[in-house]
Order: sequence, then C-alpha cells, then structure tokens
Amino acid sequence: MEEKKALAGLDYIDESNTEVKVSFSEIEKVPVFPGCEGLDAAASKKCFTQKISAFIGENFKIENLKDSGLQGQQRIVTKFIINKEGKVIVKAIKANHPDLEEEARWTLNQLPVMTPGEQDGVKVAVEYSLPIIFVVD
Repeated sequence: MEEKKALAGLDYIDESNTEVKVSFSEIEKVPVFPGCEGLDAAASKKCFTQKISAFIGENFKIENLKDSGLQGQQRIVTKFIINKEGKVIVKAIKANHPDLEEEARWTLNQLPVMTPGEQDGVKVAVEYSLPIIFVVD
C-alpha cells in the first residue's frame, strides 16, 4: 500500500495488479533495450528509440503481405507496454487491414526482454506508442 501511495502521482495505476504504468515520454529511467546499457538518460532514450525502429525494420515481413492486395503507403499504430519484468505486452494495434495487424503483432512479440524502466527508483511498466509506416509495391 505504501508503494501505491508514493506512486499515485504517475499516469495511472491498474488496480487489477497494482502495476504502475508510465508513458515513455514521462519516465525517469527508460527501459534499456539490449545494446543500450550504461548510457545517460538522454542517450538511453535515443538508443531505445533507434533500436526499436531498427528491430521493426529488420523483422517486419512486408513479403507476408503480398497476397493481401495492399498497395502503397501503409500505416499501423501500435501501443505496447514494457512491464516490470522487461517483457513486451502488446496493448493495441490499429491498421486498415487485418494482415497488417497480424504482422505487427507478430513482430512486436519478437522484441527481446529489456531492463525495465524506473520511476523514483521503483521498477514500473512503461507504455510506448510506435507507428509503423512502410510502402507495399
């Protein structure tokens, strides 16, 4: 109960499991993507963003969408949480075709376990939003 009170000023507390969720833009110490260890706060945030984007670029399989009839620029909006154990939990995916949503979900579920984020010295779940934009020929 003490931890809950101390952290009540953060974005919100999920009463079902008392896991604090803080947005990526508000977190004091961002989750650490493998390869971003030992950096200061600003460099760690930049490294995290770059590594996530590179991972999506390398692992999102556009070729899996060839039979979907999609063409041109596509946009997928994703929201996920890096929980207190550093695992990625996909919360929402919005796209104009179910194949896009399926591929985005598969790709996000391949993200590695990370060092969890911290707020006031306490490990917390961190919410992250990521648009995925690409072109299908």
